[in-house]
Order: sequence, then C-alpha cells, then structure tokens
Amino acid sequence: MIATETGPLFKGEIKTDCGGKIFFGRMWADEETGEFVRECGDRDISIIFSVMESSHGNIGDIKEMWYPVSSTTEQSEKFTQFTRTVVAELKAGKNIFVHCLFGWSRTSHALVALMIELGINKEQAEATVMEAYPVSTTLNIKMDSANALTGHKTPPPSPPRKRSAA
Repeated sequence: MIATETGPLFKGEIKTDCGGKIFFGRMWADEETGEFVRECGDRDISIIFSVMESSHGNIGDIKEMWYPVSSTTEQSEKFTQFTRTVVAELKAGKNIFVHCLFGWSRTSHALVALMIELGINKEQAEATVMEAYPVSTTLNIKMDSANALTGHKTPPPSPPRKRSAA
C-alpha cells in the first residue's frame, strides 16, 4: 500500500489489493462542493465514508456511508460491522473517500480500522497512515480506538521494575 498526496481536499490515497481505492481528506466547505464532486468524478469515487458527528447525506450520485465518531462515542462491534460493510464495497471494486472535519484524527483511526479489516497487520496499517499523515500527532492516541474498533487489543504496559535495596 502506498499513500500519496493528491490535493487540498484529498490528503491522500491508499491503494489496496482488493479492487477499490481508499481516498481520504477533510470535509469540504459549501463553496467547495462543486470542486469536491468533480474530484470524486476524476477518481471514480462512488462512496463517502464519513466519520463526522453529523451526516451530510448523499451528494448527487455519491452515496454516503455514515458512522458518527466523537470523543464521547462508545466504540463497539457496530463499528467493526460497519467497517466490514465498507470493505465489502472496496472488494466490489468501488473507490471510497474517508473523511472527518479536518481529515486527521477520526479519519486516521477509520483508515487503520479499514486496513486491519482488509487483512493488513496493525503495524503496517499504522505505518501507512503515519506516512500519509506525517503531521498527525493524534494518531498514536487513536490507535487504541482503532484496536477497540477491530477487536485487536494492545497489551497492557509492563509493570514497573522493583528496585533492589542497596
């Protein structure tokens, strides 16, 4: 998988081996809707995977698949099932656009969850997202969320070593 810069609305692209491509970025402003729709058409994007707190709905022929993620959202098996639905669309050859408001933190953990669901190991998924988002300092914080979303568990930290009496 390779992540590349693709423009101001589209922060990058992740090529998959399953048929579809994952594009990702930020939410567009109302005045950018026309440009966004054109860019989606240029990339043959038919699905928007939104992890915004509120839905914006379908845009023309582009279908929205919405799962609200916020700092207060309890992550659960529902997100894993939703991610599997999005992956099924990728495997059917559809290109998707993943976004949150700024295209960083929620988008990052959604991307990691999608890649894990595609069979990519956690470390490679994280590395790919870190390559795509070198400025995303929130990614490490979100990894535990991605782990919870996909059923992968991060081992607990080792207990502190006891100091021997001198």
